[in-house]
Amino acid sequence: MGKLSKLGIMIYDASAVLMTLCLLLVQSSWNRYVPYVYGVASLVFFVMQYRSRYRGGNIVVRRLQRQQLLGGVFLVIASAAIWMGVNSVWPLRHNEWIVVVTIGAWMELYTAFRLPKEIEKENYDKK
Repeated sequence: MGKLSKLGIMIYDASAVLMTLCLLLVQSSWNRYVPYVYGVASLVFFVMQYRSRYRGGNIVVRRLQRQQLLGGVFLVIASAAIWMGVNSVWPLRHNEWIVVVTIGAWMELYTAFRLPKEIEKENYDKK
């Protein structure tokens, strides 16, 4: 895995916290701004994941990295779904965006646990 700088890690963490806060504020009176802030935060989150991509030859790690990036794409797409839900735009008039966020979060969670173990296993096998 490519290493992010300390600033990159801080940006990555801040965007994750901001996405979580936005999802909590969707049903509040601030919901007018939530899709835009969430969209920027999820895009920054995806870019930071992309910048830390794996450059090795392990097929399992490469597959997990692609799954992680696909989860990030789902989180970015969720911003459009949130906008449609907040503004009652066809075809997503209510809270259907929750499905998209859940798929993206599930993929991110799965790879967050599997990637470190596979990289550790790869480093152990090299020794």
